[in-house]
Amino acid sequence: MSSVTSQVRYIYYSLHRITARFKFIDEAFVIYPQTNMEKGWLTVAGWQAGVVSGAYLTATIIQGLIILNHANYVYQAWHGTLLLWAVLFACAFVNTVVIRHLPKIEGVILVLHIVGFFAILVPLVTLADHSSPAEVFTLFINDGGWSNDGLSFFVGLTGTVFSFLGTSDLHPE
Repeated sequence: MSSVTSQVRYIYYSLHRITARFKFIDEAFVIYPQTNMEKGWLTVAGWQAGVVSGAYLTATIIQGLIILNHANYVYQAWHGTLLLWAVLFACAFVNTVVIRHLPKIEGVILVLHIVGFFAILVPLVTLADHSSPAEVFTLFINDGGWSNDGLSFFVGLTGTVFSFLGTSDLHPE
């Protein structure tokens, strides 16, 4: 028991020592000389954060769909947490129990993505109102109440950039 406690303390101390010196966590990966154990534990922490963030986004999308489709639904904070755990258990179930059928499931999801892409793109292109190129590339609308257009742009960019984040740049070759 004491060896596990000392390892947990070392991990906590290592992460704190690395991250306490930097304003942003990515600076720690570029500047700070790390031992292999510190790199490994930071990678494990990144994997766990990635799994949970994906499950959290999925759970909030599900909760948003429930709010959108059921007017009498009363939002509670613990509902999102419960949905997060349901998503994690569903992922664990698929990757452990239904693993034999995973290639077929992935094939079905691929077909749904391709069909869904055209099912959304074709009506949008044919039925949407079209604007001039000058209006598309020069008109900026700040309806979020932010102090300037640049801040509004970068706040809106955060969600889009999140989907492109990965852990491949954490390990310098």
